Amino acid sequence: MSRAVVKTSVSVSFILKEPKIHLDESTKRNESLILFRVSAGREVQKRFSTGYKVNPKFWDSKKQKVRNVAAVSNSLDINNYLEGLKNRFNKDIAQKVANGIPVTKTLVKEVYDAISSKNLVGDVQEKETFFKYCHKFIEKKKKTLLVKKGKKSDTVKAYEQAIGFVRSFEKDEGYPVDFDTIDLNFYYEFIDYMQTKKKADGGLYSANTIGKHIKTLKTILNSATADGVNTNLKYKHTEFKIIKELTTAVYLSDSELKKIFELDLSNYPKHEKARDLFFLGCATGQRVSDFNRFSECQIEKYEGKDFIVLNQFKTGNRVYCPITPAMRKVMDNRYEGKFPTPMIEQEINDLIKEVAQMAEIDEIVVFERTIGGKKVSKKTPKYKLISTHTARRTYATNKFKAKIPVHDIMLMTGHKSEREFFKYIREDGKDQAHRVASTKEFESTFLKIV
Repeated sequence: MSRAVVKTSVSVSFILKEPKIHLDESTKRNESLILFRVSAGREVQKRFSTGYKVNPKFWDSKKQKVRNVAAVSNSLDINNYLEGLKNRFNKDIAQKVANGIPVTKTLVKEVYDAISSKNLVGDVQEKETFFKYCHKFIEKKKKTLLVKKGKKSDTVKAYEQAIGFVRSFEKDEGYPVDFDTIDLNFYYEFIDYMQTKKKADGGLYSANTIGKHIKTLKTILNSATADGVNTNLKYKHTEFKIIKELTTAVYLSDSELKKIFELDLSNYPKHEKARDLFFLGCATGQRVSDFNRFSECQIEKYEGKDFIVLNQFKTGNRVYCPITPAMRKVMDNRYEGKFPTPMIEQEINDLIKEVAQMAEIDEIVVFERTIGGKKVSKKTPKYKLISTHTARRTYATNKFKAKIPVHDIMLMTGHKSEREFFKYIREDGKDQAHRVASTKEFESTFLKIV
């Protein structure tokens, strides 16, 4: 049992757990935990974590507070919390002593725990760390975002993956991650970490994958800022940008699409079904999450034409896709006037490559992208680059080359901005030059020869 202390005077102060941590060049850690120290004679000596960290060079040991410097954006919040903690603790201890309760280690802990657990430190709220906020943010998204067959939405998966990498970065690199440490230094350190981190198959991450995680991180930080949880706006710096590069992506020309459409796959039922689903995507410009779930209940007739009317799975945009004669032929010849039943997306991706190879879509393409921070270029047959997303790109590019107005195409694809739409257009230099030179406006500028 703890012994009572005769003297009732209790001394409280704030100290750093590791006051010289920033001088240790063997570690990348540069912050120390701020401790709340309680002393009431030799018998009662206790220390408690405040939950806050600071670089020792920004700590005023005499005033026992964080220095008011730009490097610590939330110094005022920390100091207000520490002051509130000290005042509330002294007040509660004084009341216990006035009631004749002896000061013991047990009592000190009980008083401190009561303040911490009930958030009684004045009007100062419990510190919301970056990872705590991320957890709440993701849990909220799980409740509001659509799910597929009981599975997590792709957006929720993206949030979890990005935060998982940030956690790994903190652990592997010893870099403390919190709202006040996410700055340009964090940005460059994180990119360097991701460029050298190996995937499960031993490969390295592409620039676009890294950029996707940075984009997700900025989304969460924007939310935290809007909620008043984050006050550090260094992530808005122009250099704290989303890495993105236009990689080699292919589309199928009308002649190539015709070769795939007319390929006899009656002896390969799985390939045939994957081909038919893929063709529906090429004919409508929809994502696999939509063309892989077309159903008869979505068909509506308007002025003699049949349309697929759907709310796009990813965006919720409502679009109207005309059922073309080729689509109707597929439905009538092989599916009794209905749509093919869904397949697993990865299975479609695997089989459509084999179908394209069988159709001799084997033009050699130079494939370029940045992996592990280095530009990688290799030659590969075109069929190896075909995937479910090629269908949407094929639709957009062929309609664009046919000189259909961009906004008319966007009505079908569901794009809301030209900027996003043009990411799908895959014209090479010759295609672009021919398209521009063939316009009446351009030809009218030619020198007239008589």
